[in-house]
Amino acid sequence: MTAAPLFSGPPATAAAPGQRPKPLPPWVLICKKLKRMPEHRHMRCPVQRPPPPVRPFRSGDTTRVPTVTELNIPTGTSGPVGITSGPDDALWFAEDYVDQIAKVTL
Repeated sequence: MTAAPLFSGPPATAAAPGQRPKPLPPWVLICKKLKRMPEHRHMRCPVQRPPPPVRPFRSGDTTRVPTVTELNIPTGTSGPVGITSGPDDALWFAEDYVDQIAKVTL
């Protein structure tokens, strides 16, 4: 006589003593079910999401700390809207209430 297994699902991840193991994410469970089908048997199932890529600063200097500098707009009643960077590496924005385009070069 052989004993039937008590748990037939996927194995849980290891946990430190005194902690409950984390269940597998739902997308991993779905992937493992799909792998049982003949047309999806070559599918690779990730255990966890990959970390986001690290993006260094444009200059390539990863030790630089970004800073924010507040600049005054010479037109008193306007404010900046729609700030974007241009192909010339300058900041371009529209001035509200005066219908003008302005450029900031540093």
